[in-house]
Amino acid sequence: MKRNPVIANTVVSVGYDAELKVLEVEFRDHSVIQYLDFSIEAYIELELVNGFDEQFFRQHVYGKYKENLVLQANR
Repeated sequence: MKRNPVIANTVVSVGYDAELKVLEVEFRDHSVIQYLDFSIEAYIELELVNGFDEQFFRQHVYGKYKENLVLQANR
């Protein structure tokens, strides 16, 4: 999935597959997590007109959707 870079404290890039309804997020620690059953409406609200909304992500996405760990961070 193609991810686009975002300006945020904890997130590097975000991608969305409308057909599969999957949001994919790359974090600054290099982990990549997919959020499943993610609606296009939620994605539009997350991206907004001015770019990625990190506060919306923390309040409405993180821990609220079923997650699929794609790549674990190297520690």
